[in-house]
Formats: sequence, C-alpha cells, structure tokens
Amino acid sequence: MEKELLFRLSDNDKARKIASALNPNFNEEGGWKFEYYLMDVYADYAVAASVDEDKYIRAYYTVNADESVTVGEKMEVEITDVTKDEMLALEALKAINNNLSEVKETYDANVKAIENLTAEKEEINSQLTEANKTVEEKVTEIETLNNSLEETKKELEAIKAEKASLETLNSDLNKEKEELAQFKANIETEQKKSILEKYSEYISSEKYSTLENDVANYSVEDFEKEVCVAAVKNTPTIFSKQEQSQTLIYTGNADDVEKGNSALEDYIDKTLGGNK
Repeated sequence: MEKELLFRLSDNDKARKIASALNPNFNEEGGWKFEYYLMDVYADYAVAASVDEDKYIRAYYTVNADESVTVGEKMEVEITDVTKDEMLALEALKAINNNLSEVKETYDANVKAIENLTAEKEEINSQLTEANKTVEEKVTEIETLNNSLEETKKELEAIKAEKASLETLNSDLNKEKEELAQFKANIETEQKKSILEKYSEYISSEKYSTLENDVANYSVEDFEKEVCVAAVKNTPTIFSKQEQSQTLIYTGNADDVEKGNSALEDYIDKTLGGNK
C-alpha cells in the first residue's frame, strides 16, 4: 500500500510564497510593483500591510498539492498594541466570532429551510382549500341529486297511486260493462225465447230444440227471421189467412196488403225461392 504524501512547507517557504501571492506584479512584466509586505503568518491567514496606504489586511490562504499557495479572501483589519492577556482575549473573541459565523450560517440555513417549508405549507394549504372546495361542491351535487331522487320517488309513488286508482276504475267500469252486457243479453234472450215460444206450435220439436240451443248465436232480429223461416218451412199455411198475417206479422205498406202478401211473406218467398 502506497503511503499518502503530505505536502508541508516550512514557515519561511510559506511566508515567501504568501508574500509572492500578495504581490503578483512584483516582476519585470508588472513593473516590479510591490503592494503588500508581510507582517505575520498564522495557520489559515496572514497579516500584511499596504505599501501605499495606511491600512492592514488579513489574507486567507490555502496550500495546494503542488506546494503552491493561493490567496483567497482579503479583509481590512486594525492593528493595535495589546498585552499578552489582551491578545488571548482577542483570540478567544476570534474563536467565538468563528463559532458565531458558523451559528449564523446554520441559522441562515434554518431560516431558508423554514421559508421553504412555509412556502410548501402554503402550497399544501392552497391545495387543501381547493380539495375542500371540490368536496363541498360534490357534497352539494350529491345533496341535489338526493333531493331530486326524493322528488322522483314522490312523483313515482303518485303515479303508482294514480295507476292503481285508474286500474280500480277500469275494473269497476269493466265489471259494470259486463253487468250491462249480461243485462242486455238476458233481455235479448228473453225476447228471443218469447219469439220462439210465440211460433212454437208451427215449428217441429227438433227445430225448436235446435233454435232454443242456438239462442245465443243470433241477434233478436236475425233470430226472429230464423224462427219465421222455420215456421213457414214446417207450416206453409201459417200466413194463408189475411187476418192472421195482419195479427202476427207486420204487413208492410198498402200495396202489399192489396196484393194479399205481407213484407215478411215476400222475404220468405225470396229466401225459400218459391211461391206461397
């Protein structure tokens, strides 16, 4: 394993190189201009005096890997005559100042972090506000939909009730219609039975039974015609007497009477296809 090389300069070499770095124009090209002369060298800075001005500077330096020296920040300082104790106090203040600088850097960093966190918090609060607003809008929409749903349910119940009422009314009407139809059918049945009974003596018993069973298949008018036709077929002389014709059957107009035929006789003649 290779040993790590440590670059260290002697105090004299270090002072010489710092002085050279403080006076970059002290050469032929720079006109041999000398700006600072070195007063003292410390671990990380050197103190120098200006040649042209009545001022002193503290110049911070670094030693590079190639044993060159780079001068960095320069700041103006005051040189005072102090005792050893005062110097120790000044060194302590210096250490405190360095610590304060570090504290200030930490404080500034914390302040910056707090500012960033505050900005993030404000952004989150803004997003939360928007989210709450959206939630409130959705809640309002849901409440509106619920209200609409309740109204729709009420309307549906009203429609169902109306439908039930109409169905009941329709049922009642159908029942009444059926009762009226049955009443009418009963009346017509009685009328047809009366007609059949009226001509029963002129109709064969077989035809009488057939007509009696088929009462429901005829209207009153058609049944009367059917009964009359059956009576004429079974008893051709049923209408031979004028007074019977006038008594039992509507005789029609005057011309028919003068001819001795009733309207029904003419109808029967046409139906049977023959003469009386």
